Amino acid sequence: MPRISLIEAPDDEAALEAAWRRDRRPLGARLLRSHSSVAEFRYAELAPPEAPPPELPGRVHSAVYEVLVDDLPSGAPFAFVLVNPFEVEPVDDEAFIADWTAVRDTVKGRPGYLGSHLHRTTDAAAAFRFVNVSPWAGVAEFTAAVSDPVFAAAARSIYHAAHPSLYVAVE
Repeated sequence: MPRISLIEAPDDEAALEAAWRRDRRPLGARLLRSHSSVAEFRYAELAPPEAPPPELPGRVHSAVYEVLVDDLPSGAPFAFVLVNPFEVEPVDDEAFIADWTAVRDTVKGRPGYLGSHLHRTTDAAAAFRFVNVSPWAGVAEFTAAVSDPVFAAAARSIYHAAHPSLYVAVE
């Protein structure tokens, strides 16, 4: 059960990263920066569930999540990670999980796919009920998989608002 935090672009990225290294890294957290400079959430953080919400420069959306679907091998690298938060009403949980699983199955087994965790929040006040965290071997492999027309057709079945971005690990 990790704490997942999504952080909007701060005015000063260097200050955010310095504050994160000082305050959050010792907690065992992992910081990811969006591969796209125009992503809605410039940063994502994966932290242990006991970690408090981050107090960093920039607007933070943070909650504790449980893993619902897990096909990610232990020890998988997190150099390139798709983080995709979804806005889903509780009444839609079952249909969303089925649709998400069908989309995931279109990339499962593709070159570069390492696995994924579909998380559901345990916090009723969270902005995002579900978050998919899916490490990939590289940007090219991810781009090839999501550019496939089969993936695009399956992804259209998920009608809930999504906020995907591919992230790279911040050292």
